[in-house]
Parts: sequence; structure tokens; C-alpha cells
Amino acid sequence: MRILAVDDDSIALEILEVSLAAAGYDEIDLAQSAKEAIKRIESAETPYDCMLLDIVMPNTGGIELCKMVRQMPEYFGIPIIMITAVESHETLKEAIQAGATDYVHKPFDGIELGTRLRAAAILAEAVKKSEMNLFGGEGFSEEERGFSDLKLSDAFSLESRTGIVSQSQLWYDLAERDPLPETVHLFAVSIAGAPAIFRTVSNTVFRAFINEAAMSIVHTTNQWQPRVSYIGNGTFIVALLEAQSFSIEKAQAVFSVSLAEMPFNSLTVYKGKIRFCFEHVLHDDIAGRSSAHALCELLQAGADARKTASDYRSVEQQRELRQRFLGRGQPKPVTSWETIWSKPARRVTPKRIAPQPAGRKGRQEDGKGQGGASFDKNIFTKF
Repeated sequence: MRILAVDDDSIALEILEVSLAAAGYDEIDLAQSAKEAIKRIESAETPYDCMLLDIVMPNTGGIELCKMVRQMPEYFGIPIIMITAVESHETLKEAIQAGATDYVHKPFDGIELGTRLRAAAILAEAVKKSEMNLFGGEGFSEEERGFSDLKLSDAFSLESRTGIVSQSQLWYDLAERDPLPETVHLFAVSIAGAPAIFRTVSNTVFRAFINEAAMSIVHTTNQWQPRVSYIGNGTFIVALLEAQSFSIEKAQAVFSVSLAEMPFNSLTVYKGKIRFCFEHVLHDDIAGRSSAHALCELLQAGADARKTASDYRSVEQQRELRQRFLGRGQPKPVTSWETIWSKPARRVTPKRIAPQPAGRKGRQEDGKGQGGASFDKNIFTKF
């Protein structure tokens, strides 16, 4: 296991290195700042298998560094263990929300550290196997992916369809309505597990999937004149321009029913369910109904929806480790909810017509050829 340990205290790093060696881990790289850690990550020939991050560091602390690392697709599922010298519940909770897997206290105990690392490694392997089972394969090489320069964070343009707009067009549609009428409602949608999907399928398939997800939002909200834009990281921002009778509860009911019946065709090898996480902008949050302020709130909703999607995946797959000190947490605010796009497209096997024996022309009136092979007389008129 290749480990990257980050701590601004050089003595603490030496102690950590000795503790890791005593626990049987000798492939260790050390960094004394978040900046140095990022350089090591970017220059590494192969991704690290685990990271140990000190929470309190000057400039960029361990929690912020953890967030940065989790945004890298290749590090979405690796164990990240936080190092702390304090017992602050709020600080530990913030670290977990940033994507940390577990934590250890200073001074280090070699046996405890080794136990935590082994538990984290087992968890990471279970997550990896779970992803492989969902997609039925090992994923794609860079050559197989296509568009090798595509990043998960890229807000690439979607196919030109009614209701699908660029970010600039969305800004214009809102600005020309300034101040925003009560009929305008804003919300964001983020796909839980988007980093895993991005890593596992080709870029061509990922683009098709994002386009299909965008159109599913358009179809579901069509009655409210939607404008849907993609902002990267599996996240969409949405403006409903004519939502006179809109309520969050109604939207939740409409999405839950509609998406349950709407198949997704792009991820033909995917065996799981697609979970959408929503974050709404309340009318009270838009000061004076200003379109400029609304845009800021909408982008923040996008960040919140993405965080909810990321946290949901972490909570589900790292529940046992996290509940050691977090418990069940607080209920979500009423602006946040989630629903499942749960109906993968079925593979259709075409009906085949048995060929007639040589010498036979036409059809018998009862619809059967020689040998009793039956066929549908209207087979060519049904489509």
C-alpha cells in the first residue's frame, strides 16, 4: 500500500513514518503542506492507495486538502485518514463531511494506526468491488475512454434540445425577467456516484449519459417551462420559468413517479440505480427577486446538491466507520431530497421469421408455411 502522509510538523512526520513502518507499511511519501502534497499527487506515476492528513496546518488545512483530493476521480474512493490532536466533535464531523474515512489521534499508537489502515483498506476494496459489480467490468483504459482530455469537472456543452441551454443562455433567460416573478423557481440536481460512473465508462458513454439525464429532467418538468444547464461533476442547474402552482412536495412526487418509469439507455452495462440529489432555492433566499442574486443562490444550490450526492455515497459505503463517532446526524433541510432513476433499458431481442423451404411461394391463409412455422401477417405494418 502506497501512502501519502501530510503534516506541517517535521517531528510528527518522523514519528508517523516510524509508526507506519512498525505496522508493516514501508511505501510512504511525506509532505509538509497541502501545496507540496498536491505536487506529489500530480507527479505520482500511479495513484496513492491511502492518505494521512493532519487537520491543522497553516494556509490550507487537512480538511480543505481532503475536499480537493476527493474532487479527483482517481481518489474518490481511497481511504483518507485524518490526524488530529483535538477531540472536537464539530471538527471531526466537518472532516467526515469533506470525505474523510476515519481519524487517528496524536500521539500515534502503531498498533491502532495499523488497525485503522487495514480497516480502511478493506473498506476501499469493498467499494471498488461494489463498483465493478454494478458495471460488470474493470472499466476503461484512457485509450478506450475516448476524448482522453475530458475531466469530470468539465461543463461540456449538451446536445441542442428544447429545454437544454448553456449557462450563459440560462443567465440571459433570468436576467430578462429581472426582477424575477413568483412563477420562477430554481433548483439544482446532482447525480450520486457520478465520479464512479465517469471512471468506469468511456467518455463517449458518459457524455451520452449526461445528455440523457438532462433530458429526463426536461421531460419531467416540461409543464413548468424548464431551462436545464450542465455545470460539470454530474450536476445540473435548473430554472422553471412558469411554475405558477409549483411546490417542492409536488416536484418530489412528480420526479419520483416519472423517473421510476423512464428508462435510461446510455449505461447498458450498469446494474444499479441512478440516484438524483436535489437542492432548491427558496423564494425567501432571493433578495428582492434580483436575477443576479438568484444566480448566486442557484450556483450555491449546485454546490450543495453535489455535496449531498457525494455525502450520500460516503454515508452508504462507509457507514460503519463513520458511525463510530458521528451517529446518525441531523435530518436534511426541507429544500433537499433525492429520488431514484431506476429502470434500466431492457435489451430487445428481435423476432425472427423462419425461412420458407425452397420452392414455396406466398403464404397459406392460416398464416403458416410448410412445417407449421408460424408468423405474424402484420409483422411489416406494426412499426
